[in-house]
Amino acid sequence: MQHYHVDTAQGSFGGSLYHRFAATIFTYLSQQVPNEQDAEDLLLEVYLAALKNDSLSTMSAPSQLAWLRRVARNKVIDRYRHITLLALLPLSSDCPPPSSTTRATEVTLS
Repeated sequence: MQHYHVDTAQGSFGGSLYHRFAATIFTYLSQQVPNEQDAEDLLLEVYLAALKNDSLSTMSAPSQLAWLRRVARNKVIDRYRHITLLALLPLSSDCPPPSSTTRATEVTLS
């Protein structure tokens, strides 16, 4: 895992949150995805979500970690849904265009 400089000189909440929990969240993510780059991308997405959550700063440390773990889990699920959806889409132009009477089908991913 690359270590990124997070400005904590001003005591930013996001920086302290990153320093406290990034290694734990990154370890979880790297166990869930096939390569380190994907884990780093997801870690960034988790912390961007954390910075957008105003109520996170009022939570206790265990609650913050639980929230980050839940978001990380959801980001992994979203990543696999996206990959699965891409695998289901036809890549060739051999498929006929949908007609006006054809209705879109809903794909349920589990």
